[in-house]
Amino acid sequence: MKELSIPQFIDMYNHFMGGVDQADQLRSYYNTQRTHLKSWKSLYHFLLDTTVTNCYKLSTKSVPGYWPTRSAHKAFREELVDALFNHGERLTKPPGPVNTMEDADIHKAPAEEHGQRPVRLGNKQRSCAACVTAGRKTKIKPEVRKPLMELSVNTTQKSRDSKEWVRRRRPPKTKLGCPLCNIHLCAHGPCWQEHLDRIKP
Repeated sequence: MKELSIPQFIDMYNHFMGGVDQADQLRSYYNTQRTHLKSWKSLYHFLLDTTVTNCYKLSTKSVPGYWPTRSAHKAFREELVDALFNHGERLTKPPGPVNTMEDADIHKAPAEEHGQRPVRLGNKQRSCAACVTAGRKTKIKPEVRKPLMELSVNTTQKSRDSKEWVRRRRPPKTKLGCPLCNIHLCAHGPCWQEHLDRIKP
């Protein structure tokens, strides 16, 4: 036997040989890849998987023994997801059928800036915020519907086989509202006055 000096890149290859295979193996356990028609999305998911895998490997080196011996990779992923959800902030309102008259939705400005009556906010009708807050529903007028006309299953609270069909009641919708607060309010009834009472200091 004879000791020979070898170039540094060969020595590094001998020590880190198989690292690419280990990285591919770790990424394959919890892969985020999906079928895409756009090539950049596949690249994005590859970079995401690589980043998370590298973070896991760095965490095992920086804090030895922190993760359990078995299922350490899974434990790291679960703690990462929990941390992202706990530190995340929702920038948009959760999806819902209507808006309500919450303090965050109205502006504490003088009544003159809100106007004397509701104005048209757009071409699409939306539920009245004051009626939603007060729990008011639309009044069903039987004479509006044609005689012997069947009610759709989507507008009833009973099953199709039941003889006690009841039309679902929802808050009234309107195109009018407060332009400053950008909330819809009925033109008739106490809705506008209730809105003015909420903006009073």
